[in-house]
Amino acid sequence: MPVKMDQIRAVAFDLDGTLIDTLPDLTTAVNATLTALGAQALPPARVKDLVGDGADKLIARAVAEAFPSSHPTGTRTESCG
Repeated sequence: MPVKMDQIRAVAFDLDGTLIDTLPDLTTAVNATLTALGAQALPPARVKDLVGDGADKLIARAVAEAFPSSHPTGTRTESCG
C-alpha cells in the first residue's frame, strides 16, 4: 500500500557518514573557514580526526589547531574517533 504524503509525520536524515560520505563537504567547509581566517587548509584525514559532537565543535577544534597559541590551555583539540 503506497504512503500518502499527508501521512508522513517526520523524516530523519543520517549524515554522519554511515549513509553518505560527508567528509569531502566537511573538509571544504572547514578549509573555507580556515582560509578566511588566514590559516592553512587541513587535509581530509585530519578533518576526519576532528569530527564529533557537532559542527560547532569541529570548527572550534580546527581553529584551535590552526592557531594553537591563541587558545587557552585546556581547549579540546584531540580526535574524537
